[in-house]
Amino acid sequence: MASTETHDRLLDATEMLLARHGYQGTGVNAVLAASGVRNGSLYHHFPAGKDELVVASITRTGEQTAALIAETMKRGPESATRAIFNHLASRLEDDEFDAGCRIATPLADAAGDVDSVRAAAAGAFAQWTDAIADGLVEHGWARKPARATAEAVICLFEGAILLGLAQRSRHALVVARDAALVLIVAGAPES
Repeated sequence: MASTETHDRLLDATEMLLARHGYQGTGVNAVLAASGVRNGSLYHHFPAGKDELVVASITRTGEQTAALIAETMKRGPESATRAIFNHLASRLEDDEFDAGCRIATPLADAAGDVDSVRAAAAGAFAQWTDAIADGLVEHGWARKPARATAEAVICLFEGAILLGLAQRSRHALVVARDAALVLIVAGAPES
């Protein structure tokens, strides 16, 4: 197996396990089993072990998601908002309401104990905020309201993901999407 492929398989498995079980519930043995990678290969790619692997997973997820958000924002703020929330609702359903946010779930049970996980999550959320805010600015928004709206949108979808998991329904994401659209429409610059 190629080195890059092994690295990616480890991160893919870690991402899904973190979304389902959080930081505390994701062990190295579970990652190895889910990825099909041998123990020695894990430590070749992540010599510091679990914490390095989790940080790399959160960092990669943050970067990939920020790039997707930035691309989606090119459609326009309203269309992008609908697409983001609809994607999250579909993902909850696809995961059978058993996997949460790939960033917030590990953060929730590791933040007090593992500062590197907290810092990686903060970095990911900042990238997402920047991607939304930059997209709004590209559509004529002033920077300060764009940033505040971006942060509110992230708060809405993170909270809705938690409610969706609890309710085993996409309803909370639909409600949060509609609330985010109100913010987007109300804050839009006049043409």
